[in-house]
Amino acid sequence: MKYNKLGRTGLEVSRLGFGCIKFREETQKNVTEALNLALDSGINFFDTARGYGPSEEMIGQAIAHRREEFYIATKTKETGYKEAIRDIDISLKNLRTDFIDIYQLHSISNKEKWDKAVNSGRGSLQAMLDAQRAGKIGHIGITIHRSLENMLRATRSEIFETIMLLYNIADEENVGEEILPRASRCGLGTIVMKAVGGGRFAEIYSAQMGNKPVPERDPVVEKCLRFVLANDHVSTVIPGMRNAKEVAENVQTECMKPLEPQEHRELMEMVGERTGLLRYEQRCMQCKYCLPCPEGVEIPKILRTLAFLKSERIDNANAARVASSVTNGPELCIGCGQCNEACPAGIDIPYLLKDGIDTFREASSCVE
Repeated sequence: MKYNKLGRTGLEVSRLGFGCIKFREETQKNVTEALNLALDSGINFFDTARGYGPSEEMIGQAIAHRREEFYIATKTKETGYKEAIRDIDISLKNLRTDFIDIYQLHSISNKEKWDKAVNSGRGSLQAMLDAQRAGKIGHIGITIHRSLENMLRATRSEIFETIMLLYNIADEENVGEEILPRASRCGLGTIVMKAVGGGRFAEIYSAQMGNKPVPERDPVVEKCLRFVLANDHVSTVIPGMRNAKEVAENVQTECMKPLEPQEHRELMEMVGERTGLLRYEQRCMQCKYCLPCPEGVEIPKILRTLAFLKSERIDNANAARVASSVTNGPELCIGCGQCNEACPAGIDIPYLLKDGIDTFREASSCVE
């Protein structure tokens, strides 16, 4: 097992962490076996949350007696001071510990939540700062979905020491090119969730195999993890694991080499065949195999913008931000079809580009 420094926390954490979100689906016996195998295999970073059902309690019961061997991170979705203080104390009790290594604001994914939790002066961030001064927590982190603006605010803050982001082979929330590198440069420990699409990509291979015998290790899961682990801007990745079998498989993957170009292509094709699994109305995998376009059209950014505009869960400001970075828009497409031949998802790219000209132009003009 290899270890990385978790940003300016200074903690040396295993590259492969353990996401504890799925414990509600398992028995205590299976969870105890999985957590202890993880520790025995060198995993020393475990992430949970108040909102993950019995997860905290199950961790406490399983490995509280080995507390010196691991770092624990948990979260509160509360934005108010009193409520966050209550959650911190409940977490301490559930985890059977007197100290939590990292406490995180959970899913601060719009400006309203940011203002309540961070800017109000009596929000959940202040509760965490007070708990930190009281010796209850060591470091303060934040998790964010979708809101690039809040991600940027977090990287500019001197308070947050870690940031948790969704990042995978499809880069569904557009963090790979700008946010992850920026967070790393700014000294934040970067924790990656949903490396296997929150388990959605794990459905692909079993569906393709049908009634045929399935290999011990899912090649899609393996390749998805190898893709994320190869990114130097990622401190640790926390796939959700439920039992000892999944732990053993992922531990084997951690020591494997980065994807070869052919393996990357194979993974893109396997996920691309099931683009209905992608978040936020997206079909484009952002693989960039369609580039370079003979006319210079910046296809992946344009398709991401159009998908974001369709999704009710993405603020239009995020779509406008992507659109504003495009120099060569969809109107330059001449319909040659070269991109279609390269696309692993089988998208009719020229059609989408032509159909989206007006929508894209409007989005690119709306950036603040």
